[in-house]
Formats: sequence, structure tokens, C-alpha cells
Amino acid sequence: MKPILALMLFPIPVLSLGWQVRAWQWRENVQDFFGNPYKKSRVPQFMLDSNHPWILENQAKLEKLPDAESYLCFSSQGHTIDVNRGKPGGEGNGLAIPPDLFDYLEIDNSRFGISRPGWPNALLRAQEIQRCPAALSQAKTFKTRIYVYESEYSDWDKRILEPPQPPRELLDLYADILGNTSLETLKWDIAPKYAHYFGERFVDRGLAVPTAKTLEVSPMNHFLVPMCSNITELVYQCRTWERYFIHGGEDPELLLLQASMFTPNLTRLVMDAEWEFDNSKVQALVSTIPGLRSLGLRGELRSQYRYSNYGDSSGSMLNEILQILGSLQNLTQLELPDASALDLGWDGGPMCGNAYFGPGGRDYERLVYRDALEATERAAAIVVKVLPRLTDFSIGSDQAIITRYENGTLRASFPWTGRLDEYIMEILPGGPDGPD
Repeated sequence: MKPILALMLFPIPVLSLGWQVRAWQWRENVQDFFGNPYKKSRVPQFMLDSNHPWILENQAKLEKLPDAESYLCFSSQGHTIDVNRGKPGGEGNGLAIPPDLFDYLEIDNSRFGISRPGWPNALLRAQEIQRCPAALSQAKTFKTRIYVYESEYSDWDKRILEPPQPPRELLDLYADILGNTSLETLKWDIAPKYAHYFGERFVDRGLAVPTAKTLEVSPMNHFLVPMCSNITELVYQCRTWERYFIHGGEDPELLLLQASMFTPNLTRLVMDAEWEFDNSKVQALVSTIPGLRSLGLRGELRSQYRYSNYGDSSGSMLNEILQILGSLQNLTQLELPDASALDLGWDGGPMCGNAYFGPGGRDYERLVYRDALEATERAAAIVVKVLPRLTDFSIGSDQAIITRYENGTLRASFPWTGRLDEYIMEILPGGPDGPD
């Protein structure tokens, strides 16, 4: 087993954003000048990015304050002048700051409506947060997602402003923010290629986030797990394309599970990723998190050694996985992916909607839907047989209705159980060719 905190990577050279961040900041200032004549008192961009309804509703009023940033960021309790700040005629011109204004903070340059170079945007937003005491003291959830414009297909105006790696100043700002907040939830999405820069610097700084209860991470960001040692929930999400950027033969899921050994309070784990199934990986989950009560396996479960055989509906692979999970004595809640991802002889049917158009298209859609529901029933039968201690489980979006008998056995049913034909017609009404 590889040491969790000894990241076998490269040392981080001191790097300054230099002209790139100055160029992007100049561009932001120009945009602000034309869009906001009260430039001196403009609302910090990190507050606008949070989409808090109070900010959106009162932005025009905030822009008219002599110094909106100071008003919002230095409004902590304990200052006697705060009592009258929100009253009409007071410093805030009738704007009373809501207590949850800084509950949610984010640095994200890739969500809808935002298009900025990754490292310059992250540095500017982190600087804004760092100089806002109210944000640091009140933050409960912090999300960071940095998309780096490095591809030849990226917008040229952003790619030219994108440094090749995160600067040292940014790494330290993130360490300062995480170390000076009382976060309950940390959502961290840094591409695998750049994750180690943060990991190495955070280890050097001795970073700890003991207040965090929920941690969401992407591949190769497992270094955060032992730093958030008191978490009760761990969520891992790996987009399929990210695997192409993981080099050196490292397995991000195994690294994450190994890091989980340092979280004694962890009771819920969600793995939203394709699993290259083999016994050692599932066994690692069981051995590193023995106290697990709730488990979500939301990605495809597929064999490392064989392709799915859609002619075989025995569910042997699912049965094997569940047998291993049976050693989790406290496991009562389980989320499995859609039946088409469980190697049950069902491939999900045609994904293109054109297959269901034309003569007989609706009948064919009903046939496909029937196969899906029957595959879900087969998966549920295996689950209740192998894991009779469960009190709650789902397959894809279908929540099972569990009936427990006196002899300890379970029966799982669904809204269509015992009325399959009727249920299918309710969901897919109409004639053989489509809705009437």
C-alpha cells in the first residue's frame, strides 16, 4: 500500500502569474467600468458568483454604497456600529445583510454563464475571499472547480492567459482559506493533471479541515481525505474522460479508499464512477471503511476481465460484489446503478430516440421498457437474497419497496410489481405507433 501523504510527484517551483493575471484583471476592470459606473464600490465578483438571491436582488443598491465590499465583508457581530447599519439612512442605506449571505462560496470558471481562464480567475476570487473576514468566518460550504484552458481547441484569448501550472500564491491562498474557515462541506474538483500541486503544498502547510462533515472530490484529489478526518460522508465523482489524463498506472479509486482509513467517522460513501470490477477493489472498500452504513455505487459495474455478456442474465458479477459487501455489518442503505450497468443480460436498449419513431415504434419502446423493468426486478431479487440487513436500496432511479418477513427474509417490490402491463401503458400510453 502506498503511503497516503507521501505523494511521489514533482517538486513545485515558485511560479508567478505575472502578466497573465494582470491582463485578465485589466479586462475585468474594463468590463466593470462600462457596466458599473460606481466602480469603487462594486460588489466583489465571488459574491456575484455565489448567486445568492439577496445579492442579485440588491446589486444595484449595493453598487451605490461608498464601499460595498467593506460594508459586506466587515459586518461581523461585535462591531457596535453594526446595529444601525441596515436601517434606512444608515451606512447600508436600508440594506440589512442576511445571516446566510456567505454560507456558500465558490470558485468555478466553468459553469453556465461563466467563461474565464482557470488560474487567473481562481487567484482573483481567492484574493477577494481572503480579504473578506465575514466570508471566512461564516462559510459553511466551499466549492472549487477550475477548468484550465490548455487544449488547442480552447478559446485562444483564454488559452494565452493560462499559465502552465497553478502559481505558488494560489496554492497558499487556498491553504489559508481552508485553514481559516469552519467548513461543513467541501466540494473539490481539480483536474488530475494539477491535483498534486495542491496536495504537496497542503501537506507542507500541515493543512487540516477538522470541521468538515461532507467531502466531494474528483480523481487524484484523495490527499484531502485525511485532512478532513472528521467527515461522515465522502462523495467521489469521476467523469469518464478524466481517466485518460491519469498517468503512471495509479488507480484513483484505490487511492481514495486507502485515504479513507484516516476517517474513523465515515459512514456514507458515494462512488459516482465506472468501476473496473475486481475483488481487490471491493475488498479494499470493505476493509478500509468497515463502519459504512450507506453506500452509493452510481457508475457502471463492469468486469476487468470480460466484456458484459448480454445473453447471460444470471447476475453472477452483481452477486459476487454483494457477497463481499455482506461483510459490512452496519450497511443498511445501498444505491446501485441502472440495471443495464449491472451485467444482467440487459444492455439498456437503443439510446437514440429515432429507434422508437415510425410504424410500431411505440410498441417497440414498450418492449424495451419491459426488459428494463424485468432486469431491475432480477437485480432486486439478488440484493434482498444476499443482503437481508438492508432497510433501503435503489436500482438506478427506482426505489425498492421492502417487505420484511418474520423469518428475516426480504421481498422487494416496485410500483409496477404485479401489474406490469398496466404500468407500462400508464407510462407509455397511446397506440402501437405512438401517442394518439
